[in-house]
Amino acid sequence: MTHPASDRKAFRIAFLMAAAAASFLIGGCDDDNQAAEAIQTASMRLDSISGGGASTAPWTSDRLKVYSQIVTGLEPALASDLPGEVSAARLLKSRALAGQAQVEADIAAQQQRGFSHKGASSWSALDRYLSSQALASALEEYDPEPAFEDIQGTTREREEDIATAWAAKKKVDDAIADLEKRAEGSLAQARTRREQETQFRARAADVSATQAATIIEDAAKERRAADLHDVDAARLQAEATNLSPQSLSAQAQIDMLTAQKQLLAEARQEIEAIATVNRDKAKDAREAAATAAADVGRLLDELIADRQSIDPAIDKAAATLKAAATEARQAASGDGLSADKKSGAKLAEASRLHALADVISLRTSGLRSHAALLSALASAAPTLPDGGKLSAAADQATKELEAALAAAKEAYEAAKNAYESASGRSVSKEQIERIAADLDKLANPDQIEASRRDFPSGDEDLNVEESAPVEGDAPPADEATTASVRATFRDLADAAEKMDIEAIFSKLQGASEKESSLLRDAKSFAGSALAFESACKEKFDKGFIELFKESPMGAGLGDQFGFSQFTGNLAEARAEIDTVEVFSTGPQSARITQDGEPLNFIRSGGQWKVLVEIPAEMEAGIQGFASVLPDLKVLADEMTADVKADKFQTPDVMLMALFQKVGPIMQKTGLGGMGGPGGG
Repeated sequence: MTHPASDRKAFRIAFLMAAAAASFLIGGCDDDNQAAEAIQTASMRLDSISGGGASTAPWTSDRLKVYSQIVTGLEPALASDLPGEVSAARLLKSRALAGQAQVEADIAAQQQRGFSHKGASSWSALDRYLSSQALASALEEYDPEPAFEDIQGTTREREEDIATAWAAKKKVDDAIADLEKRAEGSLAQARTRREQETQFRARAADVSATQAATIIEDAAKERRAADLHDVDAARLQAEATNLSPQSLSAQAQIDMLTAQKQLLAEARQEIEAIATVNRDKAKDAREAAATAAADVGRLLDELIADRQSIDPAIDKAAATLKAAATEARQAASGDGLSADKKSGAKLAEASRLHALADVISLRTSGLRSHAALLSALASAAPTLPDGGKLSAAADQATKELEAALAAAKEAYEAAKNAYESASGRSVSKEQIERIAADLDKLANPDQIEASRRDFPSGDEDLNVEESAPVEGDAPPADEATTASVRATFRDLADAAEKMDIEAIFSKLQGASEKESSLLRDAKSFAGSALAFESACKEKFDKGFIELFKESPMGAGLGDQFGFSQFTGNLAEARAEIDTVEVFSTGPQSARITQDGEPLNFIRSGGQWKVLVEIPAEMEAGIQGFASVLPDLKVLADEMTADVKADKFQTPDVMLMALFQKVGPIMQKTGLGGMGGPGGG
């Protein structure tokens, strides 16, 4: 992602003005003193390339080219007959090689990031394999037969209970039917007797009273017999009625038992359906496990291939650092340097060795995670394809890790000894303390085990020019902070695209008064610098930056400032910010990281702003230019006025006038010196 920084353009103009002056001054030296000229040129170019503040990532090939040119350009000084010049050249060569190693380490770290992503994906694929296999096993272990047998036994019991209930009901129903039949018979007999009574009484009406008395007595007998039959029928009906509830109860029992039997049948159907679903899910889980196993194999092949490219990249950076340390050591042991410079050279050697240990440590972090992954793959159950090979590979990776840990420990011890020999400087004590912490990490097996899944991100601090503590991971920011930080970035991108100086600097906040003062001077100079750029464009159809690149003084300097990358693609940057994760580094601070380049934000005055911090390793170069920004602003204003007044007919005339005026200003920066520890 391209970070908008139109203020960086103003700084580049300042750097070019200073660099132009250096070229002009160097060009005035004695042509016979090639060694001194080589030293001055190398020093100026090293300060320029390390002081511009631009990220190395987008311009890796350009920076490697510049460092190579610097090393080659020092050959006359290295061949000098003067010991002082040789020692100074060795210090500069050490510094250039350290810068080259920084780029090479960045390349290795970039490859490590890809290794990290694939490593995390491998762990994810292994998790999918294990969870899918476990799910399939659990589903396949489900056996419906015991449930079927239980249902079948209970169903038989219900069928027997139903049969018993039916038998009991039949007995009661038969008894009721018999009673009702007998009652009906008694009622029929009662009707017959009453009919006979009626007939007797009818005959009595037609005979004499004596005859009628006998007939009426017979009629009375028939009536009494009929009453007896009615009473018997009523008794039988009552008995039948008393038995009826027993029949109803038996029927209810039958209905209940029948319903239970139906529920048992439905339960069997549900269990059969579950068994079918489980079989299908188990099949799907086995297929998912097979897919995950294939992913594991593919990713592992890629990881192995990545290691074959990462290790040479690390070896390359390590070899360059060894050469840088050797140059610093030879400079310290040579003649012609002051005691302070010798001490600085020793510190430079220690710094290179410390960086070498960090680079080797990068290998250990990768091997540690790789060995843990291979061990987990080898012990996976069910066994992954080629399980035997995985076990052998895990053993080999463990051996390589042990060797790398030993090498890293040895490198840190060497760096510690070098710092101790350069004692007397506070930075040495700080780095010795850091080395002790690094050695503790290497020796702590709990941390090795804890990093089981912590594949190295490739974002480890590999600042080979001056090592610094590694910043810890920060948690993701909340939604509100994420939205505000992204909005701030978009606003800054819009302002940069429009070259709105006020808007740009309103989104910047200095980390301390040092940075705040720099921002104030930079804002003041930025307007003047851009006005000068525009005036040149209007007069010569090309801006000052392009004119300087085309000049003899700008040869070989243009690319290292990343001119081709300056404008960037702000539209793409704005689109990408919506996908970049924002991390919370404190209650009022946040950070985004893209392509390994951190950008810090701070909430100030109720608004989120980009936090401007001057890294320790760049402070000397930046502060040197910051000290002359007011003078450069005045010069830019004068040059703008002269260009607009048509005082320069050609770009060369304008550049020559500029060089003559910027020379005295440039001398104030101390750009040509070898500042910092060991000329670093």
